[in-house]
Amino acid sequence: AITAGKNKKSKPSGKNKLRLSVEDTNSLVNITGALKFLTLIPANCYRVARLGGLKHVVTLYKESPHTLLRRNAQVILANVATVAECGQMLFDAKLPETFLVAVPVRLTPVEVEGLLQEFPDAPLGANNAAEEKTAAAS
Repeated sequence: AITAGKNKKSKPSGKNKLRLSVEDTNSLVNITGALKFLTLIPANCYRVARLGGLKHVVTLYKESPHTLLRRNAQVILANVATVAECGQMLFDAKLPETFLVAVPVRLTPVEVEGLLQEFPDAPLGANNAAEEKTAAAS
């Protein structure tokens, strides 16, 4: 589906390296279009980052010759960048610095509880346990 380099299926424009067939492009536009709305929820942003989707979205953002596909990828990256718990995963995916926000939002305790059921080894519990102690002391 997504290839870079010598496997040419369509002509890229300018510096873009990504080669996609028309069918692949249309499918990815539909998928990223739905995903951009799903990532409006911080827990879904964490899911996208945790499941390794960011590196692929970054590739679509940087290398896609299709404008709508790049815009959808841009919105997904911007949404994920607003969640503090995604910080290391954003760094690992080599997210451009323009997406970083000064004050990212934190996942709620309910979101953390649900995510810990999906990702038991996630480093979510320690961060929010400290916050809950601070809030209880206030």
